[in-house]
Amino acid sequence: MNAIETQGGREYLTRSEVAELFGVNVRTIIRSDMPFVRFGRAVRYSRAAVKAWAEGGGMKTKENAR
Repeated sequence: MNAIETQGGREYLTRSEVAELFGVNVRTIIRSDMPFVRFGRAVRYSRAAVKAWAEGGGMKTKENAR
């Protein structure tokens, strides 16, 4: 099991938790194209979606979007 599958055992992660998993600043997560859901004002990231996003190559930039 990797960190995405084991952190806290919850289905949804906060921005801070996702940033910690990837070792980046929270702003990087906010600017990413990672899918998220809103629960009222709270933004959460599905553990399964984060895993799929990372396995699919992660953040799209001008260079790797081609």
